[in-house]
Amino acid sequence: MKALGRGEMGARAAPLVDTSRGGCFSAEMATLARAARLFHTGLPRDGITPAFERLLRDSPPSGILLFRRDFERLDRLAPLVRRLRSLAAPAPLLVSVDEEGGFVSQLAPDVPVAPSARVLGRAASARQVEALGEYTGRVLLAAGVDIDWAPVFDVDAETTNPVIGPRAFSPDPAVVGRLGVAFARGLMAGGVLSCAKHFPGHGETRADSHLVLPRSDTPRERLEARDFPPFHAAVADRVPLVMVSHVHFAAFDAEPVPATLSPVVSRDLLRQAFGFQGCAVTDAMEMKAVSGTYGAGPAARRALEAGCDVLLYGAWTPETEEALRTVAAALEEPAFAARVTQAERRLERLFDQRAAVAGHVGDAPAPQEPPLDLTTLCSRALQLEGDAAAVRAASRARWLVVEPEWSAGPTLASLLAERGWQAEGASWESAAGVVDRHDHVLVAHARRVAPTPEEAALLARAAGRPVSVLVAFGQDAFLRDHPRARLRVSAGDPGEPMRRAVAGRVTGPTV
Repeated sequence: MKALGRGEMGARAAPLVDTSRGGCFSAEMATLARAARLFHTGLPRDGITPAFERLLRDSPPSGILLFRRDFERLDRLAPLVRRLRSLAAPAPLLVSVDEEGGFVSQLAPDVPVAPSARVLGRAASARQVEALGEYTGRVLLAAGVDIDWAPVFDVDAETTNPVIGPRAFSPDPAVVGRLGVAFARGLMAGGVLSCAKHFPGHGETRADSHLVLPRSDTPRERLEARDFPPFHAAVADRVPLVMVSHVHFAAFDAEPVPATLSPVVSRDLLRQAFGFQGCAVTDAMEMKAVSGTYGAGPAARRALEAGCDVLLYGAWTPETEEALRTVAAALEEPAFAARVTQAERRLERLFDQRAAVAGHVGDAPAPQEPPLDLTTLCSRALQLEGDAAAVRAASRARWLVVEPEWSAGPTLASLLAERGWQAEGASWESAAGVVDRHDHVLVAHARRVAPTPEEAALLARAAGRPVSVLVAFGQDAFLRDHPRARLRVSAGDPGEPMRRAVAGRVTGPTV
């Protein structure tokens, strides 16, 4: 990766407007423009349209969320950020990405990224996690990014969780708090703002909040002992942003309302019990946990009334526009306008923090490489069950390797071949017709969700072969369903360093 200095990035050096004269947040602003500052939104699905350009000129949101789909290559990110800032000027923008590493990355494959939190929780020290956070922050800052929606402070409490899983550092709340704070500190040292998510905890759910509203029936005492400690650590360390989850907590709300729309959670719990003074941001408001029940406009209003300061949207859509119009209309009501004034003050402080953390880094270029060997780290994180020696004894046999289509880097079959194995690769789609013809089979599953019934059937057939290896690069709960497999490997990350680590551990030392 080409190192980008402050001069090339350019966008982050732009001065903030004088908020004391109403240039950024003011009750005297036009109502629509004032309402728009409460929004942090992704781009339209078809890019920066003329209508979106007008929005940025006339009523710019306080922030823009960018995904890989918006810039495709990392060298296009900084020019895109400069264009967005130019369109919104003189109003400042906070530009953000969702860069956790592992499964959730906007930087890969252009640069090496941190492995998933599960890998870090198994194998990295707090100092190493902080170093990886600083590396991530410096790469993002050099591209003009101000906020990273990371790290995850959820506890890995449910092995079949379809949303969190490998994104969590550990089932141990103390480990989550320690490493979450370390990564957040690293991001701040690297020049970008960090965010603790998903308050007050999304780790135990079995439903996907992108699709439905998950419900937690856990008693408050259990939540306080397991899920709350990491967020207490985040607040104590002054993490500037907390993202509230779209989860219904029966311990706080009898009615099925997500935490984002619950004053008991977003206001009373977060502000009073936890003492959080920073910005509370919603999880993406188009997620079905919210949008499927409340509608875009009412949900946006309720989230702000509940205590959230920033409405986050993954894309600018007609529903986002509806939400903006609803919030603007509600500003005519004195009680709602007073609540918005509180949010505006917190946003002002956030802009000040953004300037402070970016200025601390100075003109240092983005790092060329991560601060530690990622393959070695991944190898330490691997968990193996079974008879590895029996697998290695079959190294001269002909192996079928079933694996997904990776986004970048070598296949697992090619890495095994590099180490002297006779490895024949097969896709999941083609494996069903050939797996029974091989005595030696390795199957790699690499999604964060449980295998589909068809995938589970293939895994069962593979596990029944004379010598079989099952590798979970994502959710690993399915491994326990196949005790007949000669070797079961929990990896927890889909990146190239982990593939190299798996190849090395399965084959053993080369001679």
